[in-house]
Amino acid sequence: MAPSLTLPCDNGSAPQQSPLEIAAEFLRSIGLDVVEQPGAAGFLQGTAIKQGKLLYDPMKAEASDLLHEAGHLAVLPTRYRSWADDNILQVQLDMMEEVEKQSTNDDFDPDAPEIRAVMQAGECEATAWAFAAGLACGLPDETIIQDHEYDREGASVRAGLKANCYLGINGLVHGGMCENVRAYPTLTRWLQN
Repeated sequence: MAPSLTLPCDNGSAPQQSPLEIAAEFLRSIGLDVVEQPGAAGFLQGTAIKQGKLLYDPMKAEASDLLHEAGHLAVLPTRYRSWADDNILQVQLDMMEEVEKQSTNDDFDPDAPEIRAVMQAGECEATAWAFAAGLACGLPDETIIQDHEYDREGASVRAGLKANCYLGINGLVHGGMCENVRAYPTLTRWLQN
């Protein structure tokens, strides 16, 4: 049984920190390369992913967007993380192409941890990861996922996550990042191996 990992942000020493600063500090503490860069712009406002690095504009980025984009990086197997750019779909396609090449080997195991991780590195897993990370930071639910996000379905997404009934939670479990659905939002590790 994998040990539970709780890594709450120590924001008690700096109560003046904004949610964005709290999130950025947490992401750095778990090993993601998070860089403050004015003008950063990608899929979500004020954030960008470049060669596995998460860039953010401190004047435009929201904590929710930073956490979500970090979720995409966190659920990627380590060896693919540096491949990630703003087009997350492309790194997912590239990973699948690698898996397809491996599948022709006689010793290919479709249940190998890395293969399972590749299969569980999607949008839903990034969302579930972001919510767990935001909670670990002590951020309010409505800051982690805002009502207007997810095509104005943010409240519904939050409700599903809080009830442990969101598809991405199962992906985190099958990818080896969470012990079981009931254990969520406690993760066994913050970064995919």
